[in-house]
Amino acid sequence: MRATVLAFTMVPLILILIASDVAGHPGAEDAPGIAAARVRQESVKTVDIKLKLTEVYARGGVSEAEPPGPYKPKVAVPDKETTLESVNRLVLAGTKIRFEENRPSFRLPDGELIHRSRLSVSNGSRAKGFYPKSFFGNRDHGTGVILKDARQDDVRSYILTPLTMTFRGLDPAISPYPVNMMKPTGLTLPIEGVKYEEYSYKLSDKWTITCWLNPDQDYVIRRIRLLANNSLSEQFDIQYHRDENVGWVPDSWVRNKYAPNGAVLVTSKVNILEMRFNAPQPDELFDIQFPTGSEVIDHRDGKLYKVQPDGTMRELSRDELIPGGAMIPRSDELPKYPWYRRNIPLLTGLGVVFIILTYVLIRRRTRLTR
Repeated sequence: MRATVLAFTMVPLILILIASDVAGHPGAEDAPGIAAARVRQESVKTVDIKLKLTEVYARGGVSEAEPPGPYKPKVAVPDKETTLESVNRLVLAGTKIRFEENRPSFRLPDGELIHRSRLSVSNGSRAKGFYPKSFFGNRDHGTGVILKDARQDDVRSYILTPLTMTFRGLDPAISPYPVNMMKPTGLTLPIEGVKYEEYSYKLSDKWTITCWLNPDQDYVIRRIRLLANNSLSEQFDIQYHRDENVGWVPDSWVRNKYAPNGAVLVTSKVNILEMRFNAPQPDELFDIQFPTGSEVIDHRDGKLYKVQPDGTMRELSRDELIPGGAMIPRSDELPKYPWYRRNIPLLTGLGVVFIILTYVLIRRRTRLTR
């Protein structure tokens, strides 16, 4: 009995000693690059950024990157080298996010070039998105989405990677590659005459990310490489300038997307047009009021709603839905088709029964005749 009591008494003491030992010795989390990322995240309370994106697609750059499946084009997309431009906006306020994306893209598998935009927000507890009517093709209304939690994957787009890793590098809900998961390898890489320290970690059995940080610029990330099965898939090269209030911040970057054979599929160039730090941001900026007539998919209950003129959302019933989530009129608004069109499944079934019965009767009559 005394041994049991002693054991239970010693467990908390042992845990305290272990915690004290861990706290007293620097680990991967205390690496200089991670400590610097934490300082930037804490000092940049809010940031409002306008950026210009220029994408140069090689012939077949989209179709070759698409994995096998129903969206894999059968022809080269695009059919020639194509340059696309857009101006986008990112706003961060603590854990709140607003991303206004106006990037043209190719609709697959037909390869049609679509000029469209979308809005993605998160207020820190709930994420939403809105896609104008042109986003999904020829529709007479926009489409909204309410997500289950605060995670907004649209902001994890490759377009924003240098920004999210710089200003929210320790937040996995915002940064696609959290800096605090990386570990220094002890290796360095010279880039343009400067030695950069290497940090790396495995995302999965297939994917590995490696970054090179500049100790002379508060450990900002100069280069990012994403490898798939040890083959280079993406590379970012980032340039910085020093802001007098918050330190080194991204100024521009180039991202190359590679094919397995090493060919460049897409080159994306980003230039910062405007960048404002620590200005107050209203809460309504991180919410979406869906327009009247919009269809809204609510992932919290898995249901589809339509926004009414008074702002409320009416759940759509089964007879208003068709495969793919599109809406058709309610049953009381459907046109009155002739009886035979309304009963095609029933008539088809009766026809099959009639054929079977006829076949059975003919076989029986044949046997009797024999």
